[in-house]
Amino acid sequence: MNAICRPTAASTLLDLPNVIAEALVTGAALALSISGGKDSQAMLNLLTRHPQRSLWSGKMLVLHADLGRMEWRETAATVERQAHDAGLELVVVSRPKGDLLERMKSEMRRTAPEGKPFWPTATKRYCTAEAKRDQLVKVHRRLGGVVIAAQGIRAEESPRRAKAQVVTVERRATSKRIRDLSPAEALAERKPEERLVLNWLPIFGVLIADVWAACDTSVFELEQRRALYRAYRETGDAALLAAALDGWTAHAAYVFGSSRLSCALCVLASRQDLETGAIHNPALFAELLAMERESGFSFQPNLRLAGLTAR
Repeated sequence: MNAICRPTAASTLLDLPNVIAEALVTGAALALSISGGKDSQAMLNLLTRHPQRSLWSGKMLVLHADLGRMEWRETAATVERQAHDAGLELVVVSRPKGDLLERMKSEMRRTAPEGKPFWPTATKRYCTAEAKRDQLVKVHRRLGGVVIAAQGIRAEESPRRAKAQVVTVERRATSKRIRDLSPAEALAERKPEERLVLNWLPIFGVLIADVWAACDTSVFELEQRRALYRAYRETGDAALLAAALDGWTAHAAYVFGSSRLSCALCVLASRQDLETGAIHNPALFAELLAMERESGFSFQPNLRLAGLTAR
């Protein structure tokens, strides 16, 4: 069996916007939101290894919004490992009224009398809003003072994301007097007792090859491991499974065949990613399939989970 080819260390250096650099050296807390996926892992590694980190005098911590049964089974352990390797405190938050699957079931019951679709969509992402953003903002508020809320969003991911601003004021968690100012103005005019939360996209301009490098791996290594995993699926040889996963630095879902890491079965996922998620998360797939059949509404506008059952 051929040895896995490992890349050299990542060389990407993140440029810090002036307002972020100033906030960090004057004591702002840096809260890094991670999902377990490659982009947030790259962000975490690039920031914890940043040459200016010793100048950042505020608290640095890792946040994870736990989606419950909608998560990949491997996600919790992956997030814990990433935070541990970074040497940072991990704070896990979740929706108090039940996990994301329960939220979707509640929406299905609520909309049933009206005969309306209930699944989250690209324009109705209550999944992200309620299970992630709303829960993370609670932590940002509790931290107080100046907080930099970092997310691993990249322009390369989609035309919609390419339109995002790299630094913005999080109005919901910022004191009223300064919430409508620009980030630089809000930082300059903030009074000691006021709270300011700045949303920051540190890896906005980072390309996919550099993302994998920042995760201490490469596309080439990923393809090697995927080939080993496919061979395992065909033969059942446990040694091939071990070779595919041992030493892999990112989430196992990528080796299994997923192109991105989100929910195990995501309403925005490609067919291939849904098939991969269904194979590796059969209990969740069965629950979502039952909801699709009970409601009559397809999981995606042009794709039914029932069409994946023969895979």
